[in-house]
Amino acid sequence: MAAAAAGATSSLLPAAEVPARSVEIVSPGLLWTVDNAVASTLGLAGPAFDVSIAALRRNLHCSFNISHTYLYEEDIVDCGTLQNEVQDILARWYYKVHREESMAAVITPGCIESAQINQLVAEWNVLFISTSNSDSTIHDDEKSPTWITTNLYPSSYYGIIFVRLLQRHKWTSVEILRDDSSTAFYSLVAQLTRQCLNVQRIRTVFSSYTSGNGTQPFNFPTFLRQFSTRNRVLLFLGPAKQLRLLLVSFMGSGSLYRQSKRKLI
Repeated sequence: MAAAAAGATSSLLPAAEVPARSVEIVSPGLLWTVDNAVASTLGLAGPAFDVSIAALRRNLHCSFNISHTYLYEEDIVDCGTLQNEVQDILARWYYKVHREESMAAVITPGCIESAQINQLVAEWNVLFISTSNSDSTIHDDEKSPTWITTNLYPSSYYGIIFVRLLQRHKWTSVEILRDDSSTAFYSLVAQLTRQCLNVQRIRTVFSSYTSGNGTQPFNFPTFLRQFSTRNRVLLFLGPAKQLRLLLVSFMGSGSLYRQSKRKLI
């Protein structure tokens, strides 16, 4: 075999530069809620998303051209309405705005609408990443082939979480207090929790009140005195502002606070 002549140049040409692949990321959700009662709104979670997208662009700019769009409607301000409307919002983007030549991904903080989003992205074969919300169907590969989540427990498991907590500490009864003016999420959690508690034969006392505009402030001190006569464990389902009022009342209850071994969940 003859050796290559000295000074000869290689006949191999440099590979053509591969253009960056276009990636469209969308984040459907609530822009805000009344009193910002939900931490997973786009208004609150958006800055973290912006920082993450910026990092992706820096690290992957040679391979991917990444765009990010928030999908929301300003007149939707509660989780229940978003759950009903999110498929229309997402489908409108997918069929009217999304470019077929681009990869697509849905990344959302979520409220209670992840299962509805999953129904669409599973058919489209689009990556779906949820953060604060999930659903038990995520474990079904046929129904959720593209869904991953950072949430260890989907919302449908919240009742089980509380049951296991009670069983771990050998608590046989619990009091549940819900603010009916709060988001639909708390109603869902209350319903699931009460069902699980009934199945496990854990005694439950349920109370609710309304903190909306035009209503009398709830009398937390009176409620706490009544609670102290029948239970040791209180599960509160409501926004942070109302939880603060509850804790202030509990701390200010004097002997009830000093002598009590009661637990607030």
